[in-house]
Amino acid sequence: MSAALLIRAVIGAGAACEAVGTFAQQLIEHEGSWAVKKAQVSGGTTVTIVDNFLPPELAANWYTSLNATWASSAPCREDVSKCVATEEDGNDVCSWLYTTNSRGGNGKIRSVFQREERRRAVQSQYQRGAFAYSKWELTAGHTLYTAMGEMMSTKEVRSALARTTGLAPATSTTADTALGDITDYFVTAYDHGDFLSTHSDGASGSLAWVLHLSDGVWEAASGGALRFNRGRTHAQIDFAPSYNRLLLFLTRPDYVPHQVLLTKPAGHEPRFGMTGWYLTRGDHFSAATQRENDAMKAAASKATSHSQCL
Repeated sequence: MSAALLIRAVIGAGAACEAVGTFAQQLIEHEGSWAVKKAQVSGGTTVTIVDNFLPPELAANWYTSLNATWASSAPCREDVSKCVATEEDGNDVCSWLYTTNSRGGNGKIRSVFQREERRRAVQSQYQRGAFAYSKWELTAGHTLYTAMGEMMSTKEVRSALARTTGLAPATSTTADTALGDITDYFVTAYDHGDFLSTHSDGASGSLAWVLHLSDGVWEAASGGALRFNRGRTHAQIDFAPSYNRLLLFLTRPDYVPHQVLLTKPAGHEPRFGMTGWYLTRGDHFSAATQRENDAMKAAASKATSHSQCL
């Protein structure tokens, strides 16, 4: 079975909207099985850790899908001359795009081309202590990207996360959620040598969420931890990208410096994850912040892999 057909199979039969509704319902029914902890990090911000976030079968299916798309894109990732602009069921062979930022700000480059040149540029910035990152992002037109994002957008899931973080009382309903819309999100793979240097997400949204779907036996020596930097009142703390772990933390109004440590995965599997942001009730972007957010979501930076191969 091809990777594209495998993804369709594990996402489920029927229309995408039906699958999304099923995923959200499964997640809410599974809420009682969440293992929730809290931790204080820099700036006095509280990180909510939710282990066993997705129902086990759904987590396993999405984990399998991520690995399938990663494997199917190997020709494109490893040799750009093999980048073929053919699509099957909406998912083509270049479904992961190398994503870098070596110029500061929120602009990004997503392309399978000029990888080595771009990698040298971001590594140079990183070594000088400037903001930069190196990672791979799943294309926005991919079925798995769409399904994951739409599930996290449902009122039921937003209400559950608001209750879990304490942004809403335990009795809140889907009609009374403290979380607004998702401002942006992406699915990432950090391969060997990838990283995200110290930054704050204030221009991205109010409540950040990071869902890890990496190998359940991820070793500390493989790097890739989400590190919250040392603050005046709190020590440095690292969160391993444990399988099926969701992390949530407020990024506004306080400055919460954090980073993804240099990733050196043992074996061949990268650090898979999904990152996004919600606005909270009463929060809004200033005109300047909206421009920054728009830059991160610019059409050119969200290019599909098909266009990258032309």
